[in-house]
Amino acid sequence: MINDSFKSVTGMTWDEAVHKNNQLFFEADELDNSAYALLHSDTLCPETWQQFSQAKQKAESKYLEARHEWQRIKLILGSLERAKSPSVKHAQPH
Repeated sequence: MINDSFKSVTGMTWDEAVHKNNQLFFEADELDNSAYALLHSDTLCPETWQQFSQAKQKAESKYLEARHEWQRIKLILGSLERAKSPSVKHAQPH
């Protein structure tokens, strides 16, 4: 039921959304590894440091995108679960 509701809201099943989000984190990891690989050269000139900084910035942007997407997925799932739960009525003081 939740999976159907999740798909109607996002266009993806829960599994598809999580898989896509994992891919974003893997891409960020690859970008980060590539940035640090630049520092393995014998000479670290200013151009290398500039390339490293640019590569790290791309990695951080991808991590941020992945974290935002994960938060969005959690918010959607939470709202669907709350909508599915029967509401509990509390007695109001008179």
